[in-house]
Formats: sequence, C-alpha cells, structure tokens
Amino acid sequence: MGRNKNFYFQNRYFISGVRFSTVLEKTENMGKTAISITKEYGIDSNISWRFKKLDKDKNEKGNLQIDLSQVNINTTTEPVWMNVDDKIIHIAKQMIDEGLSDEEISSKIYSRLKEGGVNMENKKIIKNISADIGNNYAKGSIDDKVLSFVNKVRKERQVNKLADNDYIQLSDEQGYYVIANDDDKFEESQSKKDKNFIPTLYYLICRALFLDEIDADEVDVNLSMLTPINQANETQEYINKIKEKDSYMCSYRINNNENTVIINIKNVEMFLEGVASLPLIENHVGMQSICDVGSKTINVIKARKNRILTVDTIDDLGTFEYYDKLINKIDNRTVNISNIQQLIEDGICSHDKSLLKEYLKKVLSETNKVVKFDTCVNVNFTGGAMELFKSQGLNFEKGNIKVMEDPVFTNVRGSKKFLDTKYKIAAGE
Repeated sequence: MGRNKNFYFQNRYFISGVRFSTVLEKTENMGKTAISITKEYGIDSNISWRFKKLDKDKNEKGNLQIDLSQVNINTTTEPVWMNVDDKIIHIAKQMIDEGLSDEEISSKIYSRLKEGGVNMENKKIIKNISADIGNNYAKGSIDDKVLSFVNKVRKERQVNKLADNDYIQLSDEQGYYVIANDDDKFEESQSKKDKNFIPTLYYLICRALFLDEIDADEVDVNLSMLTPINQANETQEYINKIKEKDSYMCSYRINNNENTVIINIKNVEMFLEGVASLPLIENHVGMQSICDVGSKTINVIKARKNRILTVDTIDDLGTFEYYDKLINKIDNRTVNISNIQQLIEDGICSHDKSLLKEYLKKVLSETNKVVKFDTCVNVNFTGGAMELFKSQGLNFEKGNIKVMEDPVFTNVRGSKKFLDTKYKIAAGE
C-alpha cells in the first residue's frame, strides 16, 4: 500500500506550522524565541523538522522563519518533502484568523478547500471491520482475514522516542500513540469503556486496512465491537465514546510502512463476547453452550433452536488468574502481569504445567456449574485460553466437550458475519 500524501493539511503539525507563521506577523511577538511562541500558543513543536527553514534564518522581526511551501511527510530517516498549494496555506490562515481551534480547522478545512477551488479528488471506499479490544490482546477481522496484537499503548510527544515501534497519530492531537510495545504495561481498568481505547481502535482499523492491502485516501467503516457480558449495561456509553469523534485523519506506522488515511466510523454495532461466536458453532442441533475464556472473565452462553437461553459471566477466572499464580511462584519483583508472557516467549521464564492443570480443572468445574455439561449436546470452548492449554499439551476435549476452530478469533469472525448481513457492501467498494 503506497504512502498517502493527500491529507497532510488536516494534520496538527501542518496547522501548527501555519499558526506559527501567522503569530510571527503579530507585533507583540517581535523578538520572541520559537520555543516561547510554541509554548504560548500551544503549537506542535514538531514543526521544527516538518518544514524547511527559509534561506534567510531570521525575518525582519528577529524570529525563526519556516517555509510553508514545503512540508516533510516522513517521520523517519530522510525527509520526504512535498510542495504545498498556496491556496491551502491561504485558507488555513483565514481559518486561524477566524479564531478556529486546531481541531475545528482539521474537521472543516477539507470542505473549505473544496469551496475554495482546490482539487480534492480522493479514493474513498466502505469496509466492514470487527474489533475486540481485549484486556490482553486486541483482535480484528476484515473480509476473510484476522489480526491480533498486544493491547498496550503509551503516548510520546517526541518523534525521536518512537524507536522502531508501530504508532498512530490522530489528527487533532499532539504526539504519537505507541501501540503493542512489549516493554509497556497493560492499562488497569474494570471496564473496557473506561480505558483509553480510541487510539488502539483506530490503529486496529488502520492495521486491518494494511493487512487487506487497501489503497484508499478515505474509508467509511461499519464497525462491530465486543463487550463482556457483565458490562452489557454499559454498551451505549461505549458507543457514545466512539461517536464523540467518529472521524480522524490517522497517520500511522505499521511494520515500518507509513501511511495516512481518513477513517470515518459510520455505524457501530455492539456484540456480547461469547454470543458473537454462535454463528461459528459446527452443530446447531439441540442444546449448545459456549464457554469463552478470556483474560479476566469467562462468558457463558446456552442456546437451543437458535434461541439464546442463558447469558452469564464468571468473573475473575480468566487466564490472568493462572498468570498471577505463576508470578507469585516465580517470586521476582521484575516479573509482572504485563511482561510475564513476553518473558516466557523469550525463554527467561517458563510455564508451570501443574499450575495450568489446576487452573484448567477450575475452569471446567466452574463452567459446569453454570452450563451443566450433561444437559448439552455440545459444550463449545473458545477464547485465547485454548491456545494456552494447547501450547502445554493439555487436551481436554472429550465426549461433548469441544474446542472451537481458531478459538482466538471466533468472536471477531462471528460478529463480522452479523455485520456483513446487516451492511452489505457491493463488490469493489
């Protein structure tokens, strides 16, 4: 997928550059340093490398002058300079003079430029994307593809601190959100909606488009999201948080590939974890149950004749319970819930099969209390814990107890089926 260069003008760094140039023209700023001006007016300091300096280092008022006619759209290695249409600079200055904030300019400048006669042709498509921002991993589905990454996020103000990490920059915010860095920590929160999930969600959407090799300037997204059963009453709050600002210009880096795309979330559908996996059950005859074992909870569903009969949650029995006990046994202050899986992967720490067997036995015992295995045609287990058990050779399938195919992704695949049924997209869009 090629680098998108059409919408740099909606990015905060470009608007900040125009604002910086504009305030230099004010008499009261004569003699002030660039640092003092950027702090006083809340201007993105990245303009120092985003724009070329004029051949003459200082203007007649004694201030550093930048050349708005050329903007650097690359964040790493050598600059990639792009010429800027004078009309874009002029209209951006007009909007600043009108007293509009950076966010207001970002959201309105596209239409103002069209009105001003600037050629704004762009390639726009529609996509259905399913997302599950889990406590441990974020997962997604687009078309017939799936993706997963560690759900860790931190914010950096300076580009030189990004290292080789993937990141996303949202159009109306300063700084960069580093995503899926193994050395970061999980965000602690009892409720998914209370987490800072917006940057992760937009990164997931961008990563899905990248995975699907989508080459578009702008994408309208029909989105499905997953929520735990015990947080079902917070569904509308979740949707409201997404819809507070449902359009961003996203500049991102994924696997050393940089791109910019406008994401518009048009529709949001919420699905309960576990319930979303129902379309993927192989056998729908008789009483069927799903036990979705996540990182913090187990979602339990019973259904018969396409009717959901039981929807329940077993709290505090996700895989973090096993990892907490493993950490206590290791007894090392540097080992915690945020780094234990990476340390195991690197061979520094090891799984404890006896502890894992004990955890599995508890999972089966507690889910049986809710489901009553002997009343079901099939008990279908799914969720990331299935891969954990499999990695240690713990196969508990027996009789009517089954493990669903590709258990990590049944929720996003299932909710995507629901989404595709409701929002049909014509071929080629």
